[in-house]
Amino acid sequence: MTLKDDQLSLVFDLDRKSPFFFKCQKCSVCCNNRTIKLEPYELLRISRNLGISTKEFLKTYVEDKSPILCNKPNGECIFLASNGCGIHSHRPLVCRLYPLGLIWDSEGKERFSSMPPHPDCLGFYSDEGTVEAYLESQGVELYFYFEKKYSPIYQKIAAKFLSFRKQTLEAHHAWKLEGLGDNSVTALLPHLFDIDTTVTAFCQKHRIELPVDLDEIVEAHIQALSVWLDIL
Repeated sequence: MTLKDDQLSLVFDLDRKSPFFFKCQKCSVCCNNRTIKLEPYELLRISRNLGISTKEFLKTYVEDKSPILCNKPNGECIFLASNGCGIHSHRPLVCRLYPLGLIWDSEGKERFSSMPPHPDCLGFYSDEGTVEAYLESQGVELYFYFEKKYSPIYQKIAAKFLSFRKQTLEAHHAWKLEGLGDNSVTALLPHLFDIDTTVTAFCQKHRIELPVDLDEIVEAHIQALSVWLDIL
């Protein structure tokens, strides 16, 4: 998880044993005027909950050419309903963590920060619990698991951006054979989020049975991205 602008001033001095408690009152203040960037697993999970493909989700619910959730014209999250979050049981990790901030350092160690409350927030803080108890109550571990699964892919993409200088005819041909078209690193980025299209193309190419279970879809997606990155 990378630092966002509003995290730069936070002090990440908490661990799982640190005192922390927050009780949400469903005032929805934190669901307004936010930039929510989805990770691949989050996008896949929400799209399945909505009964649509990841391609359709990207057309409907995110900003153009990005994995950032749209906001309504009034600044509300696109999924905010009159009775609260419309996808609450499938909400992204950043929403589950709030008001905790999280980073992983270069050694993979977690560090947490308690965000200052919004002046209109009706939730209340105390030190009667722990960070770990709060994380358990928010069901974050599966999200941590998949974020760590994708971490090597993010690292490979970053490395390709740094090392990629020119396209060779051989690489271009191999990239075409895998069904992705262009062989630039930028061209790969949509496939990081249109999971259904990427997995379908990969399975058809390699004559693999198309997975249905979310865990298996993620595994196939990571495998496809890894293979295609190796071609570059």
